[in-house]
Amino acid sequence: MGLVYFADDDFDARALVKGCLGLDGHEVKCFQAGEELLAEFLKCPCDLVILDVMMPGPDGLEVLQRIRTVSDVPVIMLTAKDEEEDCFAGFSYGADDYIGKPFRPILLRGKVHALLSRARVRAQEDPCRPVADLQCGNVRSEGGGRAFFVGSGALQLTPLERSYLQLLMENFNTPVSREEALERVWGLKEQGSRVVDETNRRVRIKLVSAGANIALESVWGIGYVLRARKR
Repeated sequence: MGLVYFADDDFDARALVKGCLGLDGHEVKCFQAGEELLAEFLKCPCDLVILDVMMPGPDGLEVLQRIRTVSDVPVIMLTAKDEEEDCFAGFSYGADDYIGKPFRPILLRGKVHALLSRARVRAQEDPCRPVADLQCGNVRSEGGGRAFFVGSGALQLTPLERSYLQLLMENFNTPVSREEALERVWGLKEQGSRVVDETNRRVRIKLVSAGANIALESVWGIGYVLRARKR
């Protein structure tokens, strides 16, 4: 499962993409313009982006260019502009895939699955990243963050949430700064980004809901720490 941002000024297209990707458990946030998606991405990056090309304001290619200045997040262009020169332009600007409209929902689902899987593999290939299983309280990380469990139950997390929780588990009882998390998990140096706070909020809620006996706590002026839950 992943957090997907999709920008398209067509309501039917937004509804179709949200519905078909929702079948696979993905959370899809839709935007009517690329500029809206970009603003949200800079505050809270997602796991995958889907962009139409022809939209009000900055077109999809311009939005793609601006995303590529700060992130290597997987990007799919989903557009009626599907001539050879259009596809070439999309890949030249840094798109990972290019799908013409009208499109088959099953094809989009397959491509999203493939790109998210590839992104997870890249994240796990970091030579500095431990691959041993970790146990913190009743929360267990297996395979260097490939899967998480609370007790015997699986903890459902997006790829970025898994990377974030893995980092905190590797530093159990030791505060991790927002700056370190931002660079280690997202590869960003945007000091003003609130993505760490938002991701921490979501992971904290999921840990509580799953019955974890460890908790994510704020450390004033620094960031967050994972430690045993206070009784």
